[in-house]
Amino acid sequence: MESTAMPPRPRSRAILIRLAVVAVAVAVGLQLQAVLNERLAEITARAEQDVVAARAELAFLMRAVFFPVLALTAAIGVILMRSARIALREGRFPPAKSRLWRADVRVVIGAPARQRARVALGLGLALVLCSLAAAGLVGWITRVLLLCRA
Repeated sequence: MESTAMPPRPRSRAILIRLAVVAVAVAVGLQLQAVLNERLAEITARAEQDVVAARAELAFLMRAVFFPVLALTAAIGVILMRSARIALREGRFPPAKSRLWRADVRVVIGAPARQRARVALGLGLALVLCSLAAAGLVGWITRVLLLCRA
């Protein structure tokens, strides 16, 4: 009889994959930062001729950058809360069949699992609330930028 289970990947390969993902994320982030700096320099130059148009462009840029990032962080918080609720119900952390956690992570059961699930639930809720508060603040800032005509 043949086993259909896949052999575990070497730990060093998993670490290399994670490092590659981080390296790509840093490279993309640096490139986006350069693009954003150029755009902000253009807005600053435009502000010398037309302040209202420069503020409108800055408000658009803030909304285009911050709202997707804050939506993503809120979604991560919701996913974390959902996983924590399942863990509370199962009394097992991380919950069975969860794709949020690594497969080779140590499983905790009983009271320590419920405690970890409660902490994860609180962290997820904090992430959602902070994302919503930041989105409200960005919305307020951009509204003030658009309303100010001086």
